[in-house]
Amino acid sequence: MNVQNEIPTMKTPTPPIACCPGFVLVVDDEEQNRALLRDPLEAQGHEVAEAQSGVEALQKILERPPDVILLDVMMPKLDGFEVCRRLKRDLKTAPIQILMVTALSERKERLMGIAAGANDFLTKPIDVREVTLRVANAVYTKQLFNRLENALLEVHQLHGLLPICCYCKRIRDDQNYWHRLETYISGHSGVRFTHRICPDCTEKLKADLQNT
Repeated sequence: MNVQNEIPTMKTPTPPIACCPGFVLVVDDEEQNRALLRDPLEAQGHEVAEAQSGVEALQKILERPPDVILLDVMMPKLDGFEVCRRLKRDLKTAPIQILMVTALSERKERLMGIAAGANDFLTKPIDVREVTLRVANAVYTKQLFNRLENALLEVHQLHGLLPICCYCKRIRDDQNYWHRLETYISGHSGVRFTHRICPDCTEKLKADLQNT
């Protein structure tokens, strides 16, 4: 019997990660280099802002934090390494995805970038396809972080809800015990209550006494 060998078919490559367009900040002291990064990213639907120095970049990030930063390494005064270090030290800006753009290919410089907190690297001369893919991945990662942060915030808000009886106004604790409102608040905040009778209840009590 003749056995015919089947030639395996090649699978179609998995498409790039699909994500919503992000807000990208391109930082480079040369306008031509910024344009090389800006144009293909805008063609992909991303919103792109620009900064021509590290100082300007920090100011723009303070005003509106981006999802991703394409950060040139070799800049005067404040280089990319120092900008990256400052951003990663701040809890508010640490989640921003930073892609360092450099012509440096030596291991030492890459290790410096990693130590500064860089999330990824792009090497000059720029490959447009690589830029769009890496930025898409970085935007997707930042969007996942945002979703997780929002989910945790919702959990925190739900945790802050107190089950309270709509009739007697007693509050149920985590052990399923019911407490008087003032007892629960005093036990969880240290607040002490002084009991008084409000005007409405005073009038109601007077009416009840007159009817007895």
